[in-house]
Amino acid sequence: MPDEAMWQELNRLIRDHPAKWVIWEGVPLPRIVTRLESLGIQSVVFDPCAGTPSQEDFLSTMKMNPVALKIAYGDS
Repeated sequence: MPDEAMWQELNRLIRDHPAKWVIWEGVPLPRIVTRLESLGIQSVVFDPCAGTPSQEDFLSTMKMNPVALKIAYGDS
């Protein structure tokens, strides 16, 4: 979990560079997701599948990545 100084730094950054999404390589801690949502930032997972997938096979994991990016970036 980021410490309070890191959250304050994020607040400063999003004032100048508004963010709507954080893209994670793995599932983030629910506490972090909740805190980001309080700042108006959503989370999405893009799994690079650098190791053996824990729940799916490699191809299924890779097929979910475009879905995750479409959620964050829309049809653009």
